[in-house]
Parts: sequence; C-alpha cells; structure tokens
Amino acid sequence: MAGNNSLFYCAEPHKNVGKVLVPILSLEFICGLVGNMLALWVFCFRIRSWKTYTVYMLNLVIADLLLIAGLPLRIINYHEQENWTFSEPTCRINLFMLAMNRTASICFLTTVSIDRYFKVVHPRHRFHVTTLAGAVKVACLLWVLTILMSIHLTLAKLVDINPQQEKNFTLCRSYSSYRNPTPGMIWHGVLFFMEFLVAFSLIIFCTFSILWQLRRIKMDSQAKVKHIQKLVILIMIMFAICFMPSIVAAVVALLVKSLYRDDCDKFNIFGRVFHGSLAFTYMNSVLDPVLYCFSSPSFRDNVKLTLQSICIWKKGSEVSSKHLSFSDEQWCTPL
Repeated sequence: MAGNNSLFYCAEPHKNVGKVLVPILSLEFICGLVGNMLALWVFCFRIRSWKTYTVYMLNLVIADLLLIAGLPLRIINYHEQENWTFSEPTCRINLFMLAMNRTASICFLTTVSIDRYFKVVHPRHRFHVTTLAGAVKVACLLWVLTILMSIHLTLAKLVDINPQQEKNFTLCRSYSSYRNPTPGMIWHGVLFFMEFLVAFSLIIFCTFSILWQLRRIKMDSQAKVKHIQKLVILIMIMFAICFMPSIVAAVVALLVKSLYRDDCDKFNIFGRVFHGSLAFTYMNSVLDPVLYCFSSPSFRDNVKLTLQSICIWKKGSEVSSKHLSFSDEQWCTPL
C-alpha cells in the first residue's frame, strides 16, 4: 500500500501499461494529426458554402487538434514509465488540455446528432438552429462551457511523489482516486461520468428518432436515406467505442475499491485497465476524419483534390464541380 503521505489512494506507476501505450498513442498522434490537419485545410480553403453542420464539424476538428497537441507529453510520460519529468504547472495545463478537449469532442459530436435530429424530425421547431450565425453562437457557447467545466484542473494539485520507489517518482494524474478529494476533483469525477451518460443518451435518442422518422414517412428504402441511416448509426457506434471502455473500467475500479478496502493490488489491476482504456478515448481524434469523409461526397472529393495538389492521390478522373460546395443536401439531409 502506498505511503500515508501520498496524494493518491494506492498510488503506483503503471509501468507495463506505459510500454503498451507509447506505440499506440504515437500512432494515434501521427494519424490524428495528419487526418485532422487535412480536414482543417479542406474546411478552411476548399469549402464554398458554409452551413450549420459545417460549423460544428470544424469545431470538432479544432477540438481534436487541441487534444492531439496534448498527447506528446503523455507519450513522453508513459515512455518514462509514468514518471513526470516536467513541472507541476505543465502537468496541470496538459491534463486541462486533454480533459477540456475530450469534453469538447463529446459536446460537438452530440451537437451534430442533435442538429441532424431537428433537421429530419422537427425541421420547423423553434429550437432548430438554421442560420450560420446561430451555429457560430452555439459553438462559442459550447467552448465557454467546456472551458469552465475543466478550468478547475489548472488550480488543482495533480502531481504526487510516490515514496515507494527507490528514488522519488512523480505521478501526474487527474483521473485518480484521491485520499482526500477536493470539491474540484469530486466535480471532475462526476463530470467524467455525466458528460458520457448525458451525451450518449442524447445520441441514442436522436439516432433512433431519425431512423423511426425515416421509416414512418417511408423514405428508409431510398439510397440517399440509407446513407443517412448509416451515418447516424456510425456516430453512435464510434461514440461508444471511444468513450465507453474508460467509463466501464472506471466503474469497475471504484467497485473494487469499495468492496476490497485497502487492497491496493486488486485496485491497481483495474487502475491499469482504466489507463489502458484511455487509448480508446484518444482514438476518437483518429476516427473523426473518417466520419467527415463518410458524411459528405463533397468532403471526399475535396480531400482527393487536396491530395492531388500535393501529388499523393493518383489523378485518375476529374472531380465534378457540383460536389465541391457543402450544402445541407450534401451533408445528408433528406428534407
């Protein structure tokens, strides 16, 4: 058991997990950076017509890039067997960046589903944002909320010296079980679970409402509508794959802590599982560009044009100019 002076309950570096995470996170960093930089280029320089859906997708790209920006320090940390070799303020900023942009990714994925829900199920509802200015206001509000929800990490004590190591071993964690958690860290734990449960519930509701509406008006057999069905189902599945593993692992770890009080061996087994499951969370930044390509033929065509311009994509056929603007119809809207 960790020393009584330790900030964390059963503090122990997860060295073996770090060995696994270093190559995985490195691959996610490279793929996510390339994919999202390409998406950012397309959004900023290839789009001719901006719509509400486009605004939310652009902000999802920004959230992914900011999340990716925090990965190198995590990779170095795991390479050092979870020994934090940087300053405590750097630890707080790094964990704030990761937590804030995880929340932002969840918010904008959910907003995309809600936007499609209103477009298909309640196109004339007064809460349906139909103007570009309205979508920009929603995006700004979401960023303010995500910053406020995670700002406590910039003030919290997140660095702990592990006295069990032969030499002082510094841990930098936010998702840990604290001996005496502050109100800010209690909020951090509650937010970790609630943002997933609320967002996933909304995504499931929007997805099945869209599917039911399309079936009700007998449009579910049309080719274009089948594409919409696949799109909303993809968002739901991708959300579950990326965010559910860490939620399940955290719940199991907390149950083990409550059932086997002071049994650090059992607790740390599931602590290692939890930290390993965070790789799925970071994988979200890799899968989002796939979602953009799946969402719109025009986005795929613009990606091809961009790759052709740097001589990566083989110039086999010309891309039709009618697919190069992002209208609501191009973004899978049936009504």
